[in-house]
Amino acid sequence: MIYKFTAKWCSSCLITNQNFGKLIQDYKTLETDINYQEIDVDSELESDLDLLKQYKIDENSVLPILVFTNNQNTETERLIGEKNRQELIISIDKYLLENQNKASPSSQFQKPSSDFFSSLKNIFK
Repeated sequence: MIYKFTAKWCSSCLITNQNFGKLIQDYKTLETDINYQEIDVDSELESDLDLLKQYKIDENSVLPILVFTNNQNTETERLIGEKNRQELIISIDKYLLENQNKASPSSQFQKPSSDFFSSLKNIFK
């Protein structure tokens, strides 16, 4: 399971959530499901409060926080702060290998062009 601890007021959470959401869809198109749960740190649900306490997330924690767990629900990795697509892919691939015993299909993802100036150059050819 991957636990995503976020808040509606957190701008870094919005960016990471957008990258994570797109990746979840990309993995689904390759028939790989990712088990995750999103927890709003401002929630008052008892189950959410229990998870916040279990993973030691409080008002001083930097958000977002992604906690990766194994099949025994033991934490195996923690990502803190805003993460880009590639950072998320690396952690998700590791999670899939450890928990589903299979290599990730992420190598089939199209890599988005990150070079703004190359894009402009192509436009003005």
